[in-house]
Amino acid sequence: RKTIVRGLQATRRNFVRIAPTDTEFAALFGLALWSDEIMTVNENLLRIATRNRAAIMKELHVYYTQQGQFDYAERLGDLFCLLVNYQSNSLKNREDLQLCRLMNLFNVFHMQERSRSNSTEAASTSRSCS
Repeated sequence: RKTIVRGLQATRRNFVRIAPTDTEFAALFGLALWSDEIMTVNENLLRIATRNRAAIMKELHVYYTQQGQFDYAERLGDLFCLLVNYQSNSLKNREDLQLCRLMNLFNVFHMQERSRSNSTEAASTSRSCS
């Protein structure tokens, strides 16, 4: 759990530091959705994904030039690093969840949470009765 929290905190700090605009965020979201990893099943789908990613990048170019940012390579690099960090954290979280399932930690966690909530309810009931 600590690893997940640390990873999310680091990614959140990077997100705040980079502060993507709405347009940049939409572009990152689109690039994440049209990832090659997802599209390996179907060759036709891979062509569509490639075409859509190219369209997203062209739109980003238009956006930057309209904003008067002609030298946006560093900004684009920061955004891509942010995307990679999110994808990496997502993969780590999935792996951690699978590991927890294998070790049956969820049942233990839920039992602990139930016992905590039951003891909290019992304590609040006894306080309200007195």
